[in-house]
Amino acid sequence: MSMQTIVHIGAGQCSELDQWLETGAGNIVLVEPNPILAAQLRRKTEAMPEVTVVEAALTTNPAQNQLHEYNLPEASSLRPATGLNSLFPGLKTRATHTVATMTPEQLLADHGPEAGKPAMLVVQAPGEEHAILQALINTDQLKRFSHLHLATNPEPYYQHSTAAEQTLHSLADYGYDVTEENQKDPDWPSWQLARNPLKDQVKALQVENQALKTDTRRLKEQLEQSQQQRVQAEKATDTAKAQAITVEQYAKAAQKESEALRAQLKDHQAKHQQTEERSQQELETSKAKIEELNASLKQQKEKLEQSETREAEAEKLLNEAHRSHAEEQQKHQATAEALAREQADHQQTASALEENKQQFLNRKQQAEKLQAELEALKQNAAELERENQALKQQVQASKKEQKKAQEKLDQEQKAHQDTVQTLDDHKGWLENRKTQGSQLQAKLEQQTRELESLQSELQGLDELKQKLRKTERKAEERQGQVTELAETNRKPPVSG
Repeated sequence: MSMQTIVHIGAGQCSELDQWLETGAGNIVLVEPNPILAAQLRRKTEAMPEVTVVEAALTTNPAQNQLHEYNLPEASSLRPATGLNSLFPGLKTRATHTVATMTPEQLLADHGPEAGKPAMLVVQAPGEEHAILQALINTDQLKRFSHLHLATNPEPYYQHSTAAEQTLHSLADYGYDVTEENQKDPDWPSWQLARNPLKDQVKALQVENQALKTDTRRLKEQLEQSQQQRVQAEKATDTAKAQAITVEQYAKAAQKESEALRAQLKDHQAKHQQTEERSQQELETSKAKIEELNASLKQQKEKLEQSETREAEAEKLLNEAHRSHAEEQQKHQATAEALAREQADHQQTASALEENKQQFLNRKQQAEKLQAELEALKQNAAELERENQALKQQVQASKKEQKKAQEKLDQEQKAHQDTVQTLDDHKGWLENRKTQGSQLQAKLEQQTRELESLQSELQGLDELKQKLRKTERKAEERQGQVTELAETNRKPPVSG
């Protein structure tokens, strides 16, 4: 697999360096917080210009700068081990010291890959994997890497760390697919992931579709506002017209009433004329009637004056109505002009809406096409999920076997501990026996020396015995000689 950039977080001794060099990468960044290992990496790569060694620990919290080194080197972390102790009962902290730190964003700002070039991010930072990846997801910088290599624990073995399943879920949501899984070490598995461009396209189309929906909703709101303003203008126009009609009707009614009063006045004048003529003829005989008629005439005159006052008021109201009508006509004209402008704007909005609608239909077709591809991906994902379930079952079976093996190991460890205790007891007994043996050895040596002395004395006694035997033999020989001499002496002499 050809790469332009490889960033390896938690490189350690970087046993994968030859593999990284084989990719032809022109920029290999090895990040290691342990000063001793970082110095070894610098010496190892001093003749490799394409390799850069960064001595720092990656963390989202610069205050978290204490590196915990354990007697299991690959387990070293910025976080204290918690669940790891149950997995490795013999785990011990070898050293804890302050190291240089930097954030994931700072690392990419200094050594990040070029846009559009194939790049791989390798994360082997026990306990910090999820925090590093999530920080790059939150800043939308992780997508600069086309491939990921992740080594992490299935369970949170460090303080406040995250299980592998949650980290993989976050990467899947961000657009990465698992291409390979390595479960050779079930306690420390690794995954190869690749960025899925279709997911990026789907996400971009979803964002664009959402933007189009927002624009369409905004245009609809503008259209509804224009329509509401138009309706309000039409209502205002109708109200003005109704008011003008009402005033005009009132003016006409007042005019009709004035005309009726004038006609009535004419009738009264005619009757008055007739009455005067009759009064002249019956003046002397009808004074009382004339006075009544005068009173009636006075009343009619008052009514006439009232009618004329009403007529003047009606004319005044009519003039005001005409003036108000003219003002309403002007307002109506302005409203009509505004309505015409709004209609023009509405036509433009409708045209823009039609264009957006066409774009939306085109995007919808693309989205449907991508949806079909997404469905295919979902089917593949479902197949992968089934395979994953099968693998999970295998993992569960492996875990059960591991649990049995762990129980057996615990039993063996207990038996070993018992044996060790027995050996310790036996060792004490041996020490006692050794002490007793040393004492016995000293006694034996002393007795040996005494025995040697006795043997020397015995040897001297043997020599004395031999000498005594010799002496006894000689004495016996002498005794024999003496006996012979005695016998010889007891014999009578031979006479001659």
